[in-house]
Amino acid sequence: FGSTLISSLSAAMIDFQMANKAKTSKMSSLRRYLRENLVPQRMAVAVTKQVEQRLRKPERLDECEVPALEYLSTTLRMQLQFETTRPLLVSMPVFRLWTGLDSQCMQRVCAEAVQALRPRPKDEIFFEGDR
Repeated sequence: FGSTLISSLSAAMIDFQMANKAKTSKMSSLRRYLRENLVPQRMAVAVTKQVEQRLRKPERLDECEVPALEYLSTTLRMQLQFETTRPLLVSMPVFRLWTGLDSQCMQRVCAEAVQALRPRPKDEIFFEGDR
């Protein structure tokens, strides 16, 4: 039991160190980029601050970041996509109705036409003048 605990703690510490090293490297290259491109100080501070904030908050995994999902059958993968988007879809009356009437059709719609976007705070989704 003791060796398992020590092994788990060591692995967790190494993961933590690697994550910190990756964040430090990203921030270092960002600062270099801003400096090399003569970005005004005010803009550089705003950019650096936003990147630091976003690096602190862990991101949810996207489907494309989970290689094991490639081994699923087409049917099971469609069902999984549907289940991961279902909570959002059924919050809208038309999709809740559609799901109730024909859930298999909604599974196909999710597989072929739904794309999950996860905007972060302060991301602009719509711009003035967009059509």
